[in-house]
Amino acid sequence: MSSPETQASPAAKRSVLSTRRGVLILALLCAVQFLDLLDASIVNVALPSIQHDLDVSQQSLQWVLSG
Repeated sequence: MSSPETQASPAAKRSVLSTRRGVLILALLCAVQFLDLLDASIVNVALPSIQHDLDVSQQSLQWVLSG
């Protein structure tokens, strides 16, 4: 008798990335990751200005990063 693996249909062996939906999901996740990285970079560059303009302590700046 043949195993269930050899009886699987060709569609079952296709990768998720070989479908249009899979590619769109991957593109969306990459865009979200990029925006998250960009946001963190902008906030890190702006921290000295935020600290000076708002007269907050070094410890209070952690709340800016967490927010």
